[in-house]
Amino acid sequence: MNMLHSQKVYPLPEELEGRYELLDEEICDCMDAAETNCRKFRMGAVKFLLTYKAAVQTVELWKRRLAYRNGDDYNVRKILVLQNKLNMPYDASLSNDDIKKKLHEALVECRHCKSIDESLSIEFRSQLADAKEAAGTVKAAVHLQNMNRIEAIRTLFRNIRYIEGKMRAGASAQVTIINADDSLSELTGKDGVEKAIIKSNERKYHQTEGGSQLLEPFLMRDIGTFGESE
Repeated sequence: MNMLHSQKVYPLPEELEGRYELLDEEICDCMDAAETNCRKFRMGAVKFLLTYKAAVQTVELWKRRLAYRNGDDYNVRKILVLQNKLNMPYDASLSNDDIKKKLHEALVECRHCKSIDESLSIEFRSQLADAKEAAGTVKAAVHLQNMNRIEAIRTLFRNIRYIEGKMRAGASAQVTIINADDSLSELTGKDGVEKAIIKSNERKYHQTEGGSQLLEPFLMRDIGTFGESE
């Protein structure tokens, strides 16, 4: 690619254009291969539960703590993020045996949640329905019935996709957004999902504008706009 860039003139000669097309085709083949081998969806075996999510994160936390204690090059920031999410303050007095014991307890809790995921899921949906009724939006029984119907449809079609070997990544079917009042909304319509993703990408890719230290004059002088200076 660098060689082609160094040879480019405008308009592109036919021979150079053909080499660019071959390069683009090779890049697309690599992306397709990565998509096939890496992005496989494995969710659905366990119902979505905040309890199970916390149990999985707890297992991950203690695995990372143990690896870090053993000298492995682990992401300390990820450990801190997990501790904050789980509201588990750092305890420097824990020995390796203590951490192993905590990890074993977390694994037991995780397996327990998996074994009773159906009952926990029903309890979770019932709590959501009661919260909806308390907010004065809809009767709890009606909301619970709707959620149960949607969950049954999702499970059915997930099983169909699994049987057909189609449990791979594709277009986003739904997104969850945070409203101005900090409540959560689930978008499933095509237009709503696309707008939410576009807005998220714009915010992500423009987050350095308007105050980033990378745009300070002394860094711009030393690094350059594209990081290509000496």
